[in-house]
Amino acid sequence: MIRGAILAGGAGRRMGGRPKALLPFGGEPLLLRQLREMSRLCAEVFVVTNAPETLQPALQLWPPTADGGGMGASVRCIPDAWPGAGPLAGLHAAAAEAGAGLIWVVGCDMPHVSAPAAAALAARCFDAGVEAAVPRLGGRIHPLHGVYAAEPAAAEAAALLGAGERRMMALLERLRYVWAEEEWLREQGIGPGFATNWNTPEDVFGGEAR
Repeated sequence: MIRGAILAGGAGRRMGGRPKALLPFGGEPLLLRQLREMSRLCAEVFVVTNAPETLQPALQLWPPTADGGGMGASVRCIPDAWPGAGPLAGLHAAAAEAGAGLIWVVGCDMPHVSAPAAAALAARCFDAGVEAAVPRLGGRIHPLHGVYAAEPAAAEAAALLGAGERRMMALLERLRYVWAEEEWLREQGIGPGFATNWNTPEDVFGGEAR
């Protein structure tokens, strides 16, 4: 089973404090676009946030009606055990909640998340018999939009966070993992845009034209 996780715990300082998950994309909050895409692969998605009330205006629109594309994944908001500790803490929360199986982890500021890319990463994880598979695009590893075995990821993330370590790469250093190169992904018909993220208002402007 593959579950999804959207890490929505950031303060959005470079967006003027506006929650990135609620930024507009395609006429709807970005969070809904992500949930719709993740529903293609996942029956359950965790939204990791310590302020679920902030996201309620968007979550009240989920799941979509039959006229809007049918039922979507079950969605639950869950908190960080280490508030303010960044994406590693969000990954830990989702992996611990999942308990078993694989978990596909994305940031709430990624407008082009891709179920086919996640499925390809999951297949790579299974085929190699490893605990994580992540994309490597332009020579850079992207821990977000990665697929992780929930049980070892939760255990190793907890150990790192308990020791004061917050780097996502530190987690990969403690897991058996493989990466998916850009060339390999293109051979599967998957372009590199799925790992794009929004950091500033300038990123958002024109984002729908991608």
